[in-house]
Amino acid sequence: MKNGMVLAAVLCFLLLSQAALAIGIGPGRISVKFVPNLNTNYTFHVANTEDRTLKVQPFVSGDLAQYVTVGNDVYTLGPKEVRNFMFYVSMPASLEPGKYDTRIGVVEAAPPGGMVSAVAGVELQYWVYVDYPEKYISADISYSVPELGKPMAFDVTLFNPVNRTLKTSADLDIIEIRNGTDVKLERFEFGNVTLNSGDEKVFHSSWTPEKEGDYKAVAHAYYEGETTPKEMGFSVAKPQAPPAPAPQTAEQIVKKTAQNLLYSPYTAIVALLVLAIFAVVLWPEKKGAGA
Repeated sequence: MKNGMVLAAVLCFLLLSQAALAIGIGPGRISVKFVPNLNTNYTFHVANTEDRTLKVQPFVSGDLAQYVTVGNDVYTLGPKEVRNFMFYVSMPASLEPGKYDTRIGVVEAAPPGGMVSAVAGVELQYWVYVDYPEKYISADISYSVPELGKPMAFDVTLFNPVNRTLKTSADLDIIEIRNGTDVKLERFEFGNVTLNSGDEKVFHSSWTPEKEGDYKAVAHAYYEGETTPKEMGFSVAKPQAPPAPAPQTAEQIVKKTAQNLLYSPYTAIVALLVLAIFAVVLWPEKKGAGA
């Protein structure tokens, strides 16, 4: 049995590997530095490594997918055919510092007819690096599940990614979006902290939503005359009441009661007591009859 499971796992791995190897892509990675408002394009090639015709469809996913365009038509690749494709990039005016990982690739539009296997697909990595300035503090927000009338925990995390020590502070605003207008409900101000390179500091706060609606939490990190904002939206809804039980007919009530009696542990105890009483009553009669 164990050997059979191992063999099945090996066969599954081979099928998946075979599907992945049906298509090749190059280059495997494109790494560039961020250029504001850049409009450019890149060429990549896709190879059908099999002796059959493949139908493939390009795709894009990842951090900068909204700024990358690739054709979404279905293309036919003949046996052993290699074809060039292009993806187009239109960068925004600014991005927060860091590395952005985007994937461009192709996936087989349909599995081979009559075959049970994984759909083939490959992708290349498009990495964009945004340099950190001389001074920079990142800000992040996390919060617990919003529930009406229950306290929500909010955490504001500051991180120093640059190679120098920075003095910083932060605050957090809870804002209601009322008819398209921001209405500030509460502000939490956090104390000053000194962060060495690679250090982080988490500030905790709590706020209770008193009514349903759309809200957002806005945090700011302040350091040496600079500010890093961070915003996250959330919604608060009324708790859903459990559905009322459907009315039961007299027949259903009797049946349910019988089931409860049948499976109740007390039923077994009563049955044993009845048997014990009969045994006590009948035992002398049987003993006398035997004499």
